Amino acid sequence: MRSDTIILADGTKKAAQVGLADGVLWVYFLDGTSIVRAAELLGNKKKTEKITYIRAGEEITYEGYTSVVRIQYDPEGRVNIALTKE
Repeated sequence: MRSDTIILADGTKKAAQVGLADGVLWVYFLDGTSIVRAAELLGNKKKTEKITYIRAGEEITYEGYTSVVRIQYDPEGRVNIALTKE
């Protein structure tokens, strides 16, 4: 069972993994979140102004990633969203 979690600025929690590469914050949903629901969650700038990622008991906070630049499915059918700073 995965324990990776994101907590959005409004306190919403979702099972997800996060990766940062070349100024793009990728969020990989792990819990079957639909593409519509993922877009609703991360398309809201107030929710994404602060994203806390918890993995193996460690917390990393990302701030200012509020612009959705890509939404896609990965080969396993999970939703991935790319965010950048405005």
